[in-house]
Amino acid sequence: MKRFIYLIIFGLLAFASCREDFFGITTDPPKILNPPDDVNSHSDGLQYVFDIEAVPEVYLEITTAEWNRLLSNFDINRDNEEYIQSNCVFVKGSRRDTLNNTGLRLRGNTSRRRPEGNTGQMHSSINPDWHHVHFTLNFDEYDKKQDLHGLEKITLKWFKDDGVYAREVYCYDLFERFGCICELKRTTSRFILVFIRLWNR
Repeated sequence: MKRFIYLIIFGLLAFASCREDFFGITTDPPKILNPPDDVNSHSDGLQYVFDIEAVPEVYLEITTAEWNRLLSNFDINRDNEEYIQSNCVFVKGSRRDTLNNTGLRLRGNTSRRRPEGNTGQMHSSINPDWHHVHFTLNFDEYDKKQDLHGLEKITLKWFKDDGVYAREVYCYDLFERFGCICELKRTTSRFILVFIRLWNR
């Protein structure tokens, strides 16, 4: 049986529309030449991705058609688990990992909501109405040989009901330090910045 690790990442979601001038944010990941891969095992990969001393960045690039499919799937069934196709760049320090054809879907129970606009509306590049949401990013959804340093998927969560943006990260770190994390279903939580860019093919 395949052993799954349930991972939680808390992020500040910085949505970027098709407009170049959107809040002056550039959604292009920095150009970095990768050093030799020094991440050798799954546990090394877990420590690398969930390093408490760093705030990595995740850049997601999604076609407008795929994004609209995500919105339509939500309108049909808010609890659907259908993935859309995205490209992902994970940047940490001087390292840049590019993963193409990754799966992205909405997640959450009572916190699950539409990421943009109201029911029936498609993406608006002129006046987008973004909403904070939780995502699952599945690296091997479309390419079974692909992973991020041994991790098949990660969860990108926003700080629902946490005005200080720290409670859950702090608590999980505290649990880890005192050995309270069950290894069969290990939960790891760290800060991360997420940038989403929609584009027309």
